Amino acid sequence: MADYKVDPGPGSVNSHNDKYRDSFGIVFGDDDDASIVSDGTGIRIAGTVDASGLRNSGGHNVETLAGNRALASGDAMYQKLDPGGAGRDVTLPAEAISDGLVFTITNAADAAEALTVKDDTPATVVSIAQNERATVVCNGTTWIHMGIETIALS
Repeated sequence: MADYKVDPGPGSVNSHNDKYRDSFGIVFGDDDDASIVSDGTGIRIAGTVDASGLRNSGGHNVETLAGNRALASGDAMYQKLDPGGAGRDVTLPAEAISDGLVFTITNAADAAEALTVKDDTPATVVSIAQNERATVVCNGTTWIHMGIETIALS
């Protein structure tokens, strides 16, 4: 295998024998289940990456709910959710695997249907009414409601 250097941001890989921890906490290397391999045609991941280490880095999801919704740490940061005719619970991932995670959740209901955002205990973090958007962040031990705003949906 050839030596290579990858600079994907705060992390880096110096050679195929080095361990690498990216800015989202995923570890690659010869002592782990996954490694980054250079075969002359590019770089690929060999092995298995534990999805519990994945973090959202943006993206969006637009969804009409048919029931309650549990978010995972790899889900899109921006969630535009229509409760689909009834108030719904949106459960956040466990705090221990969510340090630094951020979700912005928009209630796109067509009537007075609330989204109740809960942690995994399940305690209510924030209730989001029709045409409101809230941002929640996790510090590794608690989900924190950073603010709510009234919006005009188009």
